[in-house]
Amino acid sequence: MDIEVKLLRSSSIMPVKAHATDAGFDVFVSTITDTDKTLHYQYNQANIARDVFLPLGKRVWCGLGIATKIPVGYFALCAPRSGLACKHGITFGNTPAIIDSDFRGEWLCCVCNYGDADYKLSVGDKILQFVILPLPQVTLKAVHELDVTARGVGGFGSTGRN
Repeated sequence: MDIEVKLLRSSSIMPVKAHATDAGFDVFVSTITDTDKTLHYQYNQANIARDVFLPLGKRVWCGLGIATKIPVGYFALCAPRSGLACKHGITFGNTPAIIDSDFRGEWLCCVCNYGDADYKLSVGDKILQFVILPLPQVTLKAVHELDVTARGVGGFGSTGRN
């Protein structure tokens, strides 16, 4: 299956797989937007922000510099990269994110720092991963009762800690 990818700016990087057997493609930061203009940036010689120091609890928008044409019947499921999430507490305000087949705009993500320290986020950093999945055709049907199962209504933590 071919997925058409449009690179939107000079800082855009084509998504890649680190290994041929990986399920997901890594996606890179192309732009960083601090919506309330309170963060400390480092600038390159062209006076373009390249890095931002993301304090604990702070969020920024990252433009990923790509737009895609995903075939009808499929969608992209985006998630934080596990190393960033586990080692640094860097995740998204909209995780997991879904990119529908008819969306042609720039991919964006809301990067959040829930870690233990400020985090330096830079243009060119790998920030998320995505997989392409089939979209089943589902119809929702309203009913008055559901069948009984052994689990029943047991939710969060109902099966024990281990």
